[in-house]
Amino acid sequence: MAAFRETLAVCNMVDLGFTGLPYTYDNKRKGRANVRVRLDRAVASADWLDMFGEAVVEHLVSPVSDHTPILVRLLQEARQPRRHYEVWWEQEAELPELIAQAWQEAGPKGDLSSVRAGLDKTMQVLQSWSRKKFGNLLAELDKCRKQLTALMQTGNDREAIRRVSDQMNELLYKEEMLWMQRSRINWLKEGDQNTKYFHQKAVWRARKNKIKKLKDEDGVWRDVPSDMERMATSYFKELFTRDPNLDYDDLLNLLQAKGKHVIDNSLGFGKKVRRPDERPQVKQKWKPPDDGQLKLNTDGAFTADGRAGAGMVIRDAGGRAIFAACRNISACADALDAELAAMEEGLMLALHWTTEPFVVEVDSSDAIKLVAKGTPNLSRYTTRVSRIREFLREREISVTKVGRDANGVSHRLAALGRTQGRTEFWLQDFPPDVAAALLADCTGPV
Repeated sequence: MAAFRETLAVCNMVDLGFTGLPYTYDNKRKGRANVRVRLDRAVASADWLDMFGEAVVEHLVSPVSDHTPILVRLLQEARQPRRHYEVWWEQEAELPELIAQAWQEAGPKGDLSSVRAGLDKTMQVLQSWSRKKFGNLLAELDKCRKQLTALMQTGNDREAIRRVSDQMNELLYKEEMLWMQRSRINWLKEGDQNTKYFHQKAVWRARKNKIKKLKDEDGVWRDVPSDMERMATSYFKELFTRDPNLDYDDLLNLLQAKGKHVIDNSLGFGKKVRRPDERPQVKQKWKPPDDGQLKLNTDGAFTADGRAGAGMVIRDAGGRAIFAACRNISACADALDAELAAMEEGLMLALHWTTEPFVVEVDSSDAIKLVAKGTPNLSRYTTRVSRIREFLREREISVTKVGRDANGVSHRLAALGRTQGRTEFWLQDFPPDVAAALLADCTGPV
């Protein structure tokens, strides 16, 4: 079996998964003598998946054979094409004005239904504008590639070759952004020029996220698209229907105003004045983990201009750093998204480079609430939160809140990623600025 797995790895073959029965062999004996296992499977290369991205493997049933037949369907039912907001549109200076005008023309937004109608209207305007201004991106790229080939074969008009080359580079950049957006690989920087990798990740993400069946209230699995659509609509209508038995006044009375400082503009813009009864804050130091454990600290940095970075460091009970890393985040929604991106990246690296149990410390209460087990995963960060929860389950990892003062190293690393656009990883030989942050932050030897 090990040799078979090694052969699959060498040939870059992957399992296509399945639908239907969870086994392909049944010896059809009774009681404890019955054996049901998945012996047969379908595998394919990445190039094959590029051609047949909609392929689905089905386990059928057989009344005579011990083995169930395997059917590979290459094409699925035609689906209504989805309208995407394309990141590369943002290169056009007219985009903000176009969106504002379309949103205003969509009319008043008094409820969620009108907001949705406004979003649909705005997206229709953007799609129409994109078709008129850019055409089909992939078709234009293919046309440009053929044109450049013809020019280079003659080699006479150097100016035309330069002009078409510049046009093709611009189209290639837009294509890279298109596939990177669909693959959700947020931590790679723009300009990596690896559209094949992005395309394969997008194909696998689509296969993984596709809902093939739903269980109804009676416990029966439904796989007919019309039934699944009806079930999903019914579920969310019930979920977001106002509860007439809930007294909102009682709920609001439970909320208390929060705040540690008052702003006194007479003393200068933005200066904080300590209340008379407020005790002076004592800066916290980073505390090493218990013996036999490691501690991972992560932090995210974000500014209003869209620049973002992530920082992470993991240390042992003696305060020695196992690794440290910083990353520039090229596509980040807000400060909370940056915090979650840092936590996700730090967990992935810690699980790869360590075998010991570890805990996680972050300085964002909102991030901790989102990744907690009992919190419904319905935020705009659903995909990232799901991956973080999967990482946390691998070693039963706990996440705790810590003050900014005790999270200094990861904060400094996140700033490096944001301000300098750096994406780096160190196992040892830390650069001077990182080493200085470790020394200032850590109570043990570094």
